[in-house]
Amino acid sequence: MFFLTGILIALLLVVIVIYLWNIRKAYDFFIRLKIPGPPPTFFFGNILDITKTRGTSIAIKEWGNKYGHIFGYFAGHTPILVLSDPDVLQDVFVKSFSKFHSRRPSPIVNQQAKDVSLFNAFGLRWKRQRFVINPTFSSSKLKQMSPLIHRSIDMLMTKMNEQYERGEPFDIYTYFKRFTMDTIWSCGFGLDTDMQNNINDPYLLNSQLIFAQNKLRRVAIILFMLLSEWRKVLAFLFRSINFTRYWLRRYIPVTKRFFKESPATWIMKQAHEMIEKRKEIGHTGRTDLLQLMLASMSDEDFIQDRPASFEKIGDTEVETPLIRKITKHEISANIFLFMIAGYETTSTALSYATYILATHPEEQRKLQEHIDAHFDPETEHSMPTYENVLEMDYLDMFIRETLRMFPIVPAAINRESTEEFCIENFGIVPKGTLITIDIYNLHFNPDLWGRLDPQEFHPERFATKRHPMAWIPFGAGSRNCVGMRFALLEMKMLLVRLLKTYSLIDCGEKTHKPFEQLQETFVITPSELCVRLQRRDEQHESGTPSRGSGCGVKLKELENDFKRIEYQDSFCIFRSYMGYVSATLFNYSFVLQAVYRYILIMYPMHLFWQSAKFQTFFIAFICILGFTYPLAFIFTGDIIYDVNNQVCQIPLQLSFPVVYIAILGAIFPILLIMFIYFKLVRYVHKMSKRIIPVNTLFRARRELKMVRRTVILISILITVTFPYVIFMFMSFFKRQPKSYFRIADAFSDLSLLLVIITLFQFTEPLKTSVMKRINGRINMVTT
Repeated sequence: MFFLTGILIALLLVVIVIYLWNIRKAYDFFIRLKIPGPPPTFFFGNILDITKTRGTSIAIKEWGNKYGHIFGYFAGHTPILVLSDPDVLQDVFVKSFSKFHSRRPSPIVNQQAKDVSLFNAFGLRWKRQRFVINPTFSSSKLKQMSPLIHRSIDMLMTKMNEQYERGEPFDIYTYFKRFTMDTIWSCGFGLDTDMQNNINDPYLLNSQLIFAQNKLRRVAIILFMLLSEWRKVLAFLFRSINFTRYWLRRYIPVTKRFFKESPATWIMKQAHEMIEKRKEIGHTGRTDLLQLMLASMSDEDFIQDRPASFEKIGDTEVETPLIRKITKHEISANIFLFMIAGYETTSTALSYATYILATHPEEQRKLQEHIDAHFDPETEHSMPTYENVLEMDYLDMFIRETLRMFPIVPAAINRESTEEFCIENFGIVPKGTLITIDIYNLHFNPDLWGRLDPQEFHPERFATKRHPMAWIPFGAGSRNCVGMRFALLEMKMLLVRLLKTYSLIDCGEKTHKPFEQLQETFVITPSELCVRLQRRDEQHESGTPSRGSGCGVKLKELENDFKRIEYQDSFCIFRSYMGYVSATLFNYSFVLQAVYRYILIMYPMHLFWQSAKFQTFFIAFICILGFTYPLAFIFTGDIIYDVNNQVCQIPLQLSFPVVYIAILGAIFPILLIMFIYFKLVRYVHKMSKRIIPVNTLFRARRELKMVRRTVILISILITVTFPYVIFMFMSFFKRQPKSYFRIADAFSDLSLLLVIITLFQFTEPLKTSVMKRINGRINMVTT
């Protein structure tokens, strides 16, 4: 007995050693191919590195910055090849599609089962389903779906009006989620729900539960990655547990109190009921996804796929299926697929677009002007049609730029090689290799996006033709997102109607913080998006401050800041330009005084330099400098209306225009005055030690006194405006509340008042004249 036990233990140890040895050999995969990548930890691969970041895509981005456009990492001990080279991607996703038509297998989906959707199917089964579903999203079908989309938008706009009347910041992301779910069930499957009004709607609740954070699910996914050789066994156990739970709930009702129904099971059950109900009713006249699939439904439970011929899908020639039918089980699976694919993805994309609009007021203004050019802004209830939004090129560029900067589901863009393939300068990559993309380093690659900084938001970059693989938020090639055109139409129609009526207002930290901490499960999402709505027809009226006294204007501006009211008029940019000019001329007027005194002391014999002609020339030169040096920024568009500070100005960030203005307009004249003052102090000090005429020394000291007074004025300006300088420096690194700058502006105004008072004290003739007039009036009143 002990001998047998010893043999079994020895065999078990041998199996474990062989298993661990195979894992160790697996980590040589990329070394053999000479492909760089992060060094794996034994057994865990690079999973521990991923858990330290906010998601797999962020970790891949950091590795891509370090290892380049082609590298590899290990999920457990499964090698995954990562690509961001657009030429290699085009070969994988388009040119050599026949070698890469399969996605990475899902750990919990049996790809041979009856109920496999378009997303998880591969080979001829995928092609058959794609040929059936593709026509649903043709131009003619999308036109017919437009009224259904508008019905959902009508309900959303009612909710937006309620939030506007409350006048408080609110989480618009939750409303987008309800809207997209309502649109999917309505346009896709002809189901009229009340989920936008009823937060307890069962369709909404079960859909949300599928995307809810689930620790058990995360642990299961990690186990699937770590024990990849046991994937089929684990998947079988997972499906068996679900089936057992379903069987117990159905046939032993008393167990319902112990086992909650899976949300996926509930939705699949509803899908089966919808299919049966639609079959009983017959053709309803609705042209939706369900009706199109039912028209191609086979009576068989399973279809044996065989190739027939070659046809083109996009740019790729693929085998077409002999049978162009779809089974009842596949229809149910695709109903579930379109629900999860169109719910959080589209709502998240809308939240990113809204975030850009709220935090980039200039982009919001441009998009609203673009919408107004296509629609009468007075008729806010007019419905944009499919043809209308198709013509709106700037709206399309805006959405594309949003999805470039905020990719939604990069994890879904993957492939599994079905044949060996070669990567230039590396080696032969074996069959079965998993491939994913580094979407961040692809979408932010400066070599692909021209002179405009990829880190900045510029929709105009899409006016130029780019590499076909430079922008792939919906995937690429024949296995791209089949519902892409529907999602874009849905987003465009909603944004048009929303921006025709409202402006989206940034709520500071509430708006920004969730987007600084984006989390990735399957979709990269913010936790919330807080904004405030302001009706456009009331914006100018309520936002324009009173034009009374200067104090009244400042108080009104500060009041508007705390109320988050914005205003702008047609002279905004010109006033900003004149502001830069005035500030510069003001600073250089002190320079003129200092230079003139410097010439009188240092060069008393050069009479031409003291003449009116030379002084006029010098004044003219300073005026020309003051008017011309900020002029270029009007034409380059650097002076824009900044909603956050309620003023037209060059955005306060670390940039060339800000540094240029600061140096030429403020720092240089101040340093020049200080230099002149200290040079004169030393010169007069030396004069007092030499034997010179008393009148000459007296005149030098008098002129030095005038320069000293100029320095005192400059010191007052620097001291009192110091808060503004501090806030401006802080804004280089983080956006500051606009009320800070209003308070700083008040300090600037105070500094000017102090300068005027000081000048009054310094200017003896003016002081004597004014005091004589005041005393004379007092005597008259007394008499």
